[in-house]
Amino acid sequence: MGFDSWASSSLLTIIKSMSPTMIKKRIQISLRPKGRACFVDVSAITEDQSDYKRVQIKDIDLGRKLGYTEMLDVISYFHLAQSSMQAQMAQAPVEPKQLPASSESSSEALEAMAKPRRSRRKSKAPAKATTA
Repeated sequence: MGFDSWASSSLLTIIKSMSPTMIKKRIQISLRPKGRACFVDVSAITEDQSDYKRVQIKDIDLGRKLGYTEMLDVISYFHLAQSSMQAQMAQAPVEPKQLPASSESSSEALEAMAKPRRSRRKSKAPAKATTA
């Protein structure tokens, strides 16, 4: 989808109308064909996470395509909201869970996994010799 399509303009107009908290949460995207164009509906999850609420476009942006610089501004706005969310997530370090200690040593456990439980059946048919 190119920048000059109604679908991209519709999606970016909706993102422009979203708050940073809406961008950080789960969204639902629906495509709606209308004539030769395809419009995008975006719904953001509610605070109690039980339902999705459709994002309302501001009245001044209804029915118009965004210009090229406006589109780049919306993409930058979305990118900055996402990167700030990732920075907040990176600040809280997650401690890895320790595996419970096993009674047998790790080398014994590796040997047990490496050995097959059943021996492979060998074919009883003799190998055919081929001559060139």
